[in-house]
Amino acid sequence: MQQKDGSCFSVIEYEPYEKNYLSKKLELPKFRRGWAIWNERQHSLKGDRDFLIIFWNPFETKVNLKIENTLGDEVDKKDFLKYFGMIAEKICKEFSKVTQAKLLKYQELMNFLSFTLTLEENEVEMPEVPLYMDALLSQDVKIQFKANDIFINGKKIFVVTLPDLPKAWKIFEQVKNISYRYVRRILLFDEKESEIELKKYCGKWCPHRKIMLEEIESGILSKLNGYCWNGFIFSVDEVEYEIFQASLSEYFQAQEFSFLFEHYNLKDVWWGSLPG
Repeated sequence: MQQKDGSCFSVIEYEPYEKNYLSKKLELPKFRRGWAIWNERQHSLKGDRDFLIIFWNPFETKVNLKIENTLGDEVDKKDFLKYFGMIAEKICKEFSKVTQAKLLKYQELMNFLSFTLTLEENEVEMPEVPLYMDALLSQDVKIQFKANDIFINGKKIFVVTLPDLPKAWKIFEQVKNISYRYVRRILLFDEKESEIELKKYCGKWCPHRKIMLEEIESGILSKLNGYCWNGFIFSVDEVEYEIFQASLSEYFQAQEFSFLFEHYNLKDVWWGSLPG
């Protein structure tokens, strides 16, 4: 799907699988700035669906006829969408080596996006000419932004940030009776960019203790590096909001999970969780 700002994304639906020492390793591209990955679980009372969203914002300049942030290939500006489709198909094929996976198309994509917005199983029909789908997806949805709250179709949006990336399956059982989105998003950097960003992030740590800082920084970078967000988005009846929040707080504390119930930054975090 191409967006109005020129960026694009594809969605892969896959079956979760347990990784062990016998599992095949996924050969993913060496991503760089301008690329992002969303991993999303959509839960309703009908069951669970898991998705991987590949996002790309192609960097262009007037003086360069080529896209500047491809994954090592030379691509003309006019061919960027074709190139992105090829990358998405390649990643889906790689996933298919370890589990069932498919790229969503047309109506499947609309259904996925509709749930991300409403947390409800409501189908928005794909138009014959697939344009202005943001308007189609939201035209029958009642969205209210108040102070530090969001209401969608009369229900209050409740967002929990989990900075420690705990094992989410422990939480799934606890919240199985309510619709939610569980989202992990990473805005990616290549190796050199990651090193620069890490130096910026840790720049004021341990002043005059270089050896200690080097020890802290060692082992942080991996194959996939970038800025990450991890958390749950719930849709809750307003009368049950405080009870649900208290129950979840008690559970997280018992499990010794670090967590943050979003209030002041709720809108920014919610917008940032949406694909694209």
